Amino acid sequence: MVASHLLKYVHYLTDAGYGKYELKYIRNTEKKEIDFLLTKNNKPWFPIEVKLSDDKPSPNWQAFMEYLKCNRAVQLTLKENVFKLCEQDGWQLLVVSANQFLPYLV
Repeated sequence: MVASHLLKYVHYLTDAGYGKYELKYIRNTEKKEIDFLLTKNNKPWFPIEVKLSDDKPSPNWQAFMEYLKCNRAVQLTLKENVFKLCEQDGWQLLVVSANQFLPYLV
């Protein structure tokens, strides 16, 4: 479900002329991963991790955020009524319920 929303969103941004947006998956050699990476003009733009019920930041964020050079990221959870803003090392992570976040996408 999340992938469908994100794919629709990147197609909208591209079709509307905001740049070339793509939806990707990212994993490193230690097999740590972030579920989705939205790119803008072939550069990392917005990483998104999805968890079933975990509302604590994934430890994988530390492995990727310095490398990606993104200032903001989102971790979605199916758990309801979650909205936490975490700041670490110059970047912000929003941990939020999927049902609160996804309606803001096109």
